[in-house]
Amino acid sequence: MDEPMDAEADSTQPELGKENVSQAEEHPLLRPGSMVMMTLTPGDYESQYWPKLEEAINHLLTMAPGQGIPISYEQMYSCVYKCVCKQFSERLYSDLMQYMSKYLEGKNEEFQAWEKEDGRQFLEKYYSVWNQYQQALAGIVPIFNYMNRYYVESKLKTNLHTELKKLFRKHILEKHLAHLFSVLEQSSNTPFIIPPALMCNTIQSLHSINPDVSQREKDTEKKRDQ
Repeated sequence: MDEPMDAEADSTQPELGKENVSQAEEHPLLRPGSMVMMTLTPGDYESQYWPKLEEAINHLLTMAPGQGIPISYEQMYSCVYKCVCKQFSERLYSDLMQYMSKYLEGKNEEFQAWEKEDGRQFLEKYYSVWNQYQQALAGIVPIFNYMNRYYVESKLKTNLHTELKKLFRKHILEKHLAHLFSVLEQSSNTPFIIPPALMCNTIQSLHSINPDVSQREKDTEKKRDQ
């Protein structure tokens, strides 16, 4: 599938309500119907479009669970739509992946300090970071859906959610997996030192991020049951 050029508005885009229509009127550059006749320069992308998306990504990565989202999904989706139609898909994907990698690299530094804490605290913080990352992906992936369809799936033969999970695996899980398993194995010698719900959530997250760890965890479970 070729990348769209000056395409009509995506038929899967949510219908605009009164509030969203008002927002679109305030930002004519972002209105899907106005995109066909417009141009987008690298300067426009760097000064207008990517900063808006970057701010939205940051909100999603840092907001507390259950907190309201202070962004307009319609406006962000329209930003992505315009960038894709104007041949900025590769740049957009690269900037997104770099931003997410930088965020995870910062979290990795925090994990290095957390490894000095007791096992329960480490697992609690690990799961909290993973849970927040999952929550963020639930907002980020829909915003970048148009890029995902016309660039990631079509040209890279993968999907955005998978690639963002791979970043977590690369920057966090692979660097701290040994310590995670050490904590899980130590818990087998002292039953219930780690709450069962936390153990279950941690193990499920490991399987979700990297199914290859399943055999090693089965061995740990056997040891714990003996």
